[in-house]
Amino acid sequence: MTAPVRVEPLGVTFHLAPGETLMTAAQRAGYWWPTICKGSAQCNRCAVQVIDGAGLEPRSAVELAGLRAVRWLSGQEDERDRLACQLTASGPATVFKRGVKPLATEPTQTDPTQTDPTQTDPTQEET
Repeated sequence: MTAPVRVEPLGVTFHLAPGETLMTAAQRAGYWWPTICKGSAQCNRCAVQVIDGAGLEPRSAVELAGLRAVRWLSGQEDERDRLACQLTASGPATVFKRGVKPLATEPTQTDPTQTDPTQTDPTQEET
């Protein structure tokens, strides 16, 4: 069973498999999530603010250590802060995170499988 976690202001819901993190579920669904440390709980760029955390699992020791080392360094802990690279859920929840966006799906110049409709094939005769 998956747990739906809605990300605002994007307005997208990601369905987390058991034990799957929010950041991993977003990436699996084709979204870019802000990160520097790639999920090791060291940079805090993936941090979210919990709006409704009813379905969230408790913080792990790794997540707490990451928050305390960076985000809560001044000693002001905020219970709404979570790290998307560590956050798991067993039920519905809603979080706030700016910067999450769909990965580009448009063809690029370096993609050999895509063709540019404005270019003509030199092997085809024009009629």
